[in-house]
Amino acid sequence: SATTCWRSRRWRGAFSLSPVSDSVHAMEIAYGRILLLGMIFTITARAISHFFYGLHKPLVVLVSTLVANAVNLALTYALVFGAWGFPQWGIAGAAWATVFASAVEAAIPIILFLSRPYADALGTRSDWRPSLAHIRDILRVGWPGAIMWGNEMLCWWIFMAGFVASFDKPGEPAVHNPAGWIAHQYIILSFMPALGLSIAVSAIVGKCVGMGRPDLAVQRTWLGVRMAMAYMGLCALAYILFRYQLVRPFLPSDALPEQADRIVSLGATMLILTACFQLFDALAVTLSGALRGAGDTLWPGVATFLLSWSVIIGGGWLFVRFAPSLESLGPWIAAALYIIALSLALLFRFQSGAWKSKAVVPTPSAPTNLLAPTPLDAGLGIAPAIPGAE
Repeated sequence: SATTCWRSRRWRGAFSLSPVSDSVHAMEIAYGRILLLGMIFTITARAISHFFYGLHKPLVVLVSTLVANAVNLALTYALVFGAWGFPQWGIAGAAWATVFASAVEAAIPIILFLSRPYADALGTRSDWRPSLAHIRDILRVGWPGAIMWGNEMLCWWIFMAGFVASFDKPGEPAVHNPAGWIAHQYIILSFMPALGLSIAVSAIVGKCVGMGRPDLAVQRTWLGVRMAMAYMGLCALAYILFRYQLVRPFLPSDALPEQADRIVSLGATMLILTACFQLFDALAVTLSGALRGAGDTLWPGVATFLLSWSVIIGGGWLFVRFAPSLESLGPWIAAALYIIALSLALLFRFQSGAWKSKAVVPTPSAPTNLLAPTPLDAGLGIAPAIPGAE
């Protein structure tokens, strides 16, 4: 949605975005505007989900997401095609369905958050008044991560919609843009489960650091790294062995034979480049989560900002400008180099141990056993959050 919202005429020339028809452009604008109206639900769902991640109760987030996806699927069908007595709104119906599903995704954990067990154990109904001191703590720890993720989205947008798409010439069948987006979807397929592991590592490292056990935080982090590498390593192997088969199902339905062959060839090569950085990506995303859990957010945020603009954008531009014979594969090489460089930078930071001295929140005056079950855990029959951490 962010990409489509920005694809207006005055921005196309600035980043050499591939042109779209007036009808498609109008649908993109309508879709993007509706999604922006519902962004409050998306942000709320993301915020409340991390409360449950911190309590080591990710099942709440999983259930709310699955329910929201089911609602989104059913409503999208109903509002796009006018089924079951619903109005036929076309592309706008798909957007409104997503907004409503986002509201459902936020409502489920909020209802649980305000339920009696949580209110009795954690004061979720009473501690609602704003606290400037705690707001400052959240902003201090959170703003580098916010800048990091937003900056990466911007850089990847310029990379895909600018550098890669620029090799599709007007009047000729597009091959670089569709091949790039196919490969990009497989990046998401391998990245998102690893991101889930990263969130788990953040919660566990935060608890370990809070209880004064950085050694345990290190052990759990490397366990997370091994798990992420195992999964993303399998993805890399699949991208290499089945690269042609993985591209073909997503070919445009109206693609000409020569166009289809070219998309498959480009997409397969892009998947090989994607496979080259999978293990590095696993390392980067897990260590990033560990550093966030320890409250060390500024250094990774600055490193990500500098590397993304210098390697993805700067390197991508250099490939486009001085190695045009590589076509869209040049920017993909720059993207692979960025992931590798970022993983090595985060590895250096984690190994330095500087994160061990960070304090996410002020240390309480009296030590507490953070591994002991809370009254809420006991009431719901939940075991301690980090088994074996005696």
